[in-house]
Amino acid sequence: MNKKDFYGIRLNNYFSPSFCSNHKMYFGTMDDIKTFIEIMGSSEQSGMIRNSFERYLSGDNDATHEVVYIQQKLIENVELIAEGEVKLDHAAWEFLNVWYYPQYMEIDSAVIKMALIKYKEQYLRVIKASVRGLRTCADINRLEEEWIALLDGFWGHPGILSSTKDGETYMVYSNLYIKEKEYATKEEALAKFYADEVCLDCLCEDVFGNG
Repeated sequence: MNKKDFYGIRLNNYFSPSFCSNHKMYFGTMDDIKTFIEIMGSSEQSGMIRNSFERYLSGDNDATHEVVYIQQKLIENVELIAEGEVKLDHAAWEFLNVWYYPQYMEIDSAVIKMALIKYKEQYLRVIKASVRGLRTCADINRLEEEWIALLDGFWGHPGILSSTKDGETYMVYSNLYIKEKEYATKEEALAKFYADEVCLDCLCEDVFGNG
């Protein structure tokens, strides 16, 4: 695939206890970031992000916004090293929420866009997922009637996830790439880019937030 410009966007991290504050980097093309900006809602925080992004598009590469109560740079350049795509059939796993309680997760299928990037001195595999039939159950017995379809009401950062429903089919999409794995070296990252199994816990972080 042809190389394209990739960027990081610094946002508040919603997957942290309410008594803590930290930031989280998301990634994508400029078109990905524009889509996120368009759908993230109309809160005061969203307004500040939009204003900062408009300044960035006007040429202020150092445009800042408030993250973790201080002004921090909104957009950063990252190096795109490789891209790929994988498809998942039915999958089930246990996700530990921010309070370390298990959520049992299932999906019918997923298409995962992957990118290997270098952000500062980190080599990251980041993913952008399209997931069919995302559902959860908190009951250890995983009884059929206990499964809850995850369609909306996500508790992560506004705009990171969106969903559609067509009859009995429902989809959840990540609008930006989310950090899924980190590697020590470029060589290790390239060797394991396809070999390492994809984990969707990073998606679940923006499903549940700190709830």
